[in-house]
Amino acid sequence: MKNLFFILLLLPLIAQGQMLMNPKGEVLEDMPFFNPDFIRKNKVKSFRGEYATKYDHDVIRPNDDAFAYEFDRLGQLVRKFKILKGDTLLSTYIYDYKGNVLIHRETNKWGYYERRYRYDNQDRVIEMELRRDQDTKMNKLSFELNEQHTIATEKYEYLTLEGLDYKKVCYNSAGRVYRIEFYYFDKEGRLSKLESALHNGSGRSEINYFYNGSGQVEEVKTISKASGTHVNRKLFAYDDDGNVLSRHVYRNEKLINEEQLVYFEDSKLLKAILSRVDEESMITILQFKHYVRY
Repeated sequence: MKNLFFILLLLPLIAQGQMLMNPKGEVLEDMPFFNPDFIRKNKVKSFRGEYATKYDHDVIRPNDDAFAYEFDRLGQLVRKFKILKGDTLLSTYIYDYKGNVLIHRETNKWGYYERRYRYDNQDRVIEMELRRDQDTKMNKLSFELNEQHTIATEKYEYLTLEGLDYKKVCYNSAGRVYRIEFYYFDKEGRLSKLESALHNGSGRSEINYFYNGSGQVEEVKTISKASGTHVNRKLFAYDDDGNVLSRHVYRNEKLINEEQLVYFEDSKLLKAILSRVDEESMITILQFKHYVRY
């Protein structure tokens, strides 16, 4: 771990500003986690980074892999893609007028998949439809829909409990209940616990959220009881201005993944993400150098 921090010291650290959002510990995951207000005010249209690796006692070695993010004029992430060993993995996002994701389309080695969402007046998902898409051009970066097939549809019902707490009932494509979730909030109105159970009783899980003195999530602890008890934890660290500086992921107390985030000192834009898997000797460096503005 000390090697990861050593490389971090070679890059300028963050000063102020919050480019990333992390209210429920979702930073660096699949759904958009950028702060649209920050992106819009800084007129960011896109930015791109290149990958490099470093082993212990070795120099930093660049490679041909790359990652890019693209935004609309409202500051919303509309496309991201990763070039990995010559293949392009692409995700695109379409929003409603309130900024909720309506369509999330992604590609992988099996083709194009699309998730469509509907929301209630409290911005909670009430329906998710999974579709398989076919492209007429067979070009991931200029997608043109040819055919679309619905694979599954899920619907969700919300029942108010005491205070802000509520119960979520999940229905499968056949209209049968397959999972029930309970959401509990603390006195500050923050999500503190999510309990989930499959309707057939075969699997239960509990997610607990812990916050620091500034109200930012600093730990997400998941306890799964499907086959034995397993505990996953995500730990986050922030600077004095509230910017996410690191994420550490543990499975049954074993560190399985860690990331450090570095920002440009003057603009507070993301400069690099350093990551390591399973405490191995190789560190992956994604350094962003190419910012384009509106």
